[in-house]
Amino acid sequence: MAQRISRPPSRGREPQGIIARLIWRRVPHWLGAYLAGGFGLVELVGMLEDRGFVGRGAFLVSLATYLLGAPVIFILAWYHGRAGPQQVERLEFGLLLAVAAIWLAVLALYLFL
Repeated sequence: MAQRISRPPSRGREPQGIIARLIWRRVPHWLGAYLAGGFGLVELVGMLEDRGFVGRGAFLVSLATYLLGAPVIFILAWYHGRAGPQQVERLEFGLLLAVAAIWLAVLALYLFL
């Protein structure tokens, strides 16, 4: 008997399993692009700070932004990575606000302590 080849799920059906769901929602694609591009920008800011083109502390601000940007990209990819139109959900908005509040707290601690 011939084996049946499994087809990828249609746009409306979400696959089973966490890895398949992450790939279906394109989370690795978004995170990979963000991590590669962001790392280059953090390195660029570090070099500019070493040469005196930007003020002291620019590297730490860019590093904090880079590190706290990864959860933002994950949230955005999870909710908006799959094909087709999506709308902003309350949980997504709340998670993004929480990450923004953490980012502001980290920057405030760095700038005022």
